[in-house]
Amino acid sequence: MDFGKLFFSAYGRIGRQEFWIGWVILLMVGIFTCFIPVINLIAWMGLLYCGVCIRSKRLHDMGRSGWLQVIPIIARIVRDVIVIYLIIFGLIAGYALGHAALPGIAVGVVTLIFSAIAACLVDLGFLIWIGASQGDPLDNLYGPAPEDRSYRMGAAA
Repeated sequence: MDFGKLFFSAYGRIGRQEFWIGWVILLMVGIFTCFIPVINLIAWMGLLYCGVCIRSKRLHDMGRSGWLQVIPIIARIVRDVIVIYLIIFGLIAGYALGHAALPGIAVGVVTLIFSAIAACLVDLGFLIWIGASQGDPLDNLYGPAPEDRSYRMGAAA
């Protein structure tokens, strides 16, 4: 397995095994570097790029565009917009009605908790989908099938 190609190139295809190996490596590096404040930001940017690369190649193996990985990002953006809107609306409504700002903040916090759970479920579902789905057994638009396919040359899956 070529780790340089795995983590730093978004072109081509990888199978499920390579994807999970790469994902676990990125997870371990992320956990290790979160305890080192100076390196954390630089490592986070590098891990973000490497994660985009492995997800793109896994989606390519399934015959899909790497751009599908923006689905979890959109879920997080929608969550943030809803929470900000509810907090601001709650504060404005609270002041307009002569009440304290506490109800607006409480609604925002509760919404933040539930929307954070929903966004995590979208992330987890997406991860399981791309990590567990079988790729195209033959060559596709994104390149030849990965070499680790036991079913590629007519063998049983």
